[in-house]
Amino acid sequence: MKKTDLTILGGGWAGLLCALLSRNKNPDITINVFEKDSYEERGGLLRSEVESGFTFDIGGPHILFSRNRIILEKIVSILGENVRQHERKAIVRYKGQNVPYPFENGLYTLKPEERVILGSDLIKAMIKSAGNPEWTPKTFEDWIFGYFGGSIARDYLMPYNRKIWKEEPSNMDADWVYSPGRLPFPEVDEIVRSIAGLPSIGYKEQATFYYPVKGGIQALYDSLLEKVTKNDIDVIFGTEIRSCKKEHNSWLINGNFRSSSVISTLPLRTINRVFDLSDEAAASVSKLTYNKDIVVGVALKVPTPDYSIMYVPQSDVPFHRLTWMSSLIPVDSRGQSNLIAETTVSQNDSLDNRNIVNETISGLIKLGIIKSESDVIFSKQWVNELAYPIYNNGHENFRYNALSYLKNMGIKSVGRWGSWHYWNTDKVYEAVENLVNMQ
Repeated sequence: MKKTDLTILGGGWAGLLCALLSRNKNPDITINVFEKDSYEERGGLLRSEVESGFTFDIGGPHILFSRNRIILEKIVSILGENVRQHERKAIVRYKGQNVPYPFENGLYTLKPEERVILGSDLIKAMIKSAGNPEWTPKTFEDWIFGYFGGSIARDYLMPYNRKIWKEEPSNMDADWVYSPGRLPFPEVDEIVRSIAGLPSIGYKEQATFYYPVKGGIQALYDSLLEKVTKNDIDVIFGTEIRSCKKEHNSWLINGNFRSSSVISTLPLRTINRVFDLSDEAAASVSKLTYNKDIVVGVALKVPTPDYSIMYVPQSDVPFHRLTWMSSLIPVDSRGQSNLIAETTVSQNDSLDNRNIVNETISGLIKLGIIKSESDVIFSKQWVNELAYPIYNNGHENFRYNALSYLKNMGIKSVGRWGSWHYWNTDKVYEAVENLVNMQ
């Protein structure tokens, strides 16, 4: 029976990073990675497809930015020469108008009367929170109203977050919005400029971002995979982990592989299928919730607009965000473009009675992006079962119980799903690096 020094469970972004960074730290150990998906379906949420010359990120858009410049440089370096810097051009669709993102910095595009209403509520909320630094919001809704004021909360943030999370913000914990790098907080000077009707830039760490020149975001995953395999790390695709048990000071995996140590990037909610959990740990993982993400790719007979991303809070359009892929990777044919639109559904919701593609095209018409279905060249749908971990009430206790139990067993767990955190690629890289450095 083959035995390795280190086995990584899960071969997505987090799993491959664990393998490569562990190799860099320990050049002489043997490492392998098990991944459930086949090689043809590799990448997890970092998957892309090219069809008829149009590139689609089928796991949703993943532009590369970070407050941590060192981490960002490390991620970008994985792509080598296959990378380009872009200027952020994102908008919020607000009452039929395109407002620059972030919304609070884009107020300058609105009428003076509306700027006063939205801006005064925002300033009052900022003054109140600054004057009471000990105040801690109990729910996500508390945080939205407490930091952005009632007007922006009611007209934008509450409806938008209901759409993406399929949950009332009052039923969600607030602790995640305090995570460094997760949700930036507006700068007072820039907000004052915006209310005064002067152009303003917010979330400056996102003002520029990086993205592959070709191949879509899949190029990032594939470049990392190439580095992993070149470092004598065995990545085994198409192998689902069914069991992992401690026997004789080593781990027995699927009954026929042995490893001295194990790092898991498996979704916490599913670990009861793999590890022998206590009743408390099993109960905790069952309470972790998530949303699916339905990504619809649409190729169009219209030119690419002057923005890349649109956030859509209005309830009569199914998708919460659309991304013009042709702004990231231009198409060859003039006057043509392509986009992806994301619609979330709750984990237990069935799609049997819905046609998300038709709903998406109707939404594009309603927003004035296309005039009719005749503007559509083709469309395609992809379903991402695990897309957004939800910070439901009690989330932190549930994940703590699960992670503590794994830790006591000798298993470290990391990644968006291995930590059950709404993390971007940079936060996952940072978490993996910290874990490997502590080993």
